[in-house]
Amino acid sequence: MLQFPAPPLIVGQQFQNWTWDGVKWAPTPFTGVTVSATAPDPKLGGLWWNTASLSLMLWNGSAWIRATGPTTTSSNTAPSDPLDGDLWMDTSQSPPATYIWNGTNWTAVAPGTTTPIIAALVNAVRELTERLDAMEKKHG
Repeated sequence: MLQFPAPPLIVGQQFQNWTWDGVKWAPTPFTGVTVSATAPDPKLGGLWWNTASLSLMLWNGSAWIRATGPTTTSSNTAPSDPLDGDLWMDTSQSPPATYIWNGTNWTAVAPGTTTPIIAALVNAVRELTERLDAMEKKHG
């Protein structure tokens, strides 16, 4: 059973998928996903499909964060705004070379090597879980 916190003093305060309306906790309606190249007005838990970066973003109460794990880009130039664990298939080379973003640099992934990729995916899932937990603690 869901245990609500004591009634807050602020109308609109959110707890999980519920919003305080001044009298009772009411279900927070899902507003859908905004699809645009520029960020919409933020709303806690809001989703935005960024058509410029082709990323699903989540408003965590203070910033838009990527809601999905690492991305893979196949092009002859490196992505301009990579996040930890992103993969880049450099098609300017023959055969294409694979690189992984470590937060600072693109690091070559040796052919047949999956360990760095798996580690990056595990880290990305852990970081996303930590962000969602922090958001729930902050706003829940």
